[in-house]
Amino acid sequence: MTTPKPVYKVIVIGDNGVGKTSLRTRFLYGKFTSSYRATIGADFLTKNINGMTLSIWDTAGQERFNSLGSSNPIFRGTDAAIFVFDSTNASSFASLEKWLTQFLSSSGSPSPTIVLVGNKIDIPERTITSKQAQNFAQSKWKAKAEDVFFCSAKTDHQVKEVFNRVAYLLQNKIDGNQFQMETATDTVNLGRRSTSLTSKCCF
Repeated sequence: MTTPKPVYKVIVIGDNGVGKTSLRTRFLYGKFTSSYRATIGADFLTKNINGMTLSIWDTAGQERFNSLGSSNPIFRGTDAAIFVFDSTNASSFASLEKWLTQFLSSSGSPSPTIVLVGNKIDIPERTITSKQAQNFAQSKWKAKAEDVFFCSAKTDHQVKEVFNRVAYLLQNKIDGNQFQMETATDTVNLGRRSTSLTSKCCF
């Protein structure tokens, strides 16, 4: 019987209107629409990237959970998070602190994969610089420069790179965990061999 491959939950987080739905739609379908319609609740679609199956969740702003404390059930069991802000809207960038706190307290993952995305780079009135975004990500979760993106769902600039980076980071984490498991197993086996050899010497 074939063991089913795991599905990794990836959630797109940020204020309403930053382009979460547009980013996912552009990546999955290669389409963009300029008309805005707020997402109600949450839904997910799956995508295979380099042999990995990602369940990509599109959510509403989830502001209603702010009054209920930091717990948000939609974030539970998340393997990776894409935090999105509008590069022309400083308020959406400031909200990242709130979203990050809520996510970390709700996800249940000790070390989730996180990338940061500034959307709407096609609009000239940019208010958040790359330096600001990188400083935030580095200070909050020790992100590398490669984990911070400025993209445009409208023009398709850097959209694929965002999701490919998520898949890459998840794969690296899986490979690292597998290596640790194999190393631990080898250590136990070697220990047993050592005990066996010692016993023979005693005879």
